[in-house]
Amino acid sequence: MSSRIFKYLLLGILLITSLSIYSQTSYYVSKSGNDSNTGNFGAPFLTISHAVSVINPGDQIYIRGGVYHENIVFNN
Repeated sequence: MSSRIFKYLLLGILLITSLSIYSQTSYYVSKSGNDSNTGNFGAPFLTISHAVSVINPGDQIYIRGGVYHENIVFNN
């Protein structure tokens, strides 16, 4: 009986671990934002280059309307 509990516990740990690997964050950029903001919908970044500097694989950047004059370097 204890081996069955161990198997379910191990399965649960593997499931939680695999879900955290595939987590993603959405960042927002707006001409009315600020690069010291958190980058979420209500507090967007000001520059695309700052958003690019904080992303991880799987993250998304949403760019609100406007003209952005900047050089963007992808290091991630």
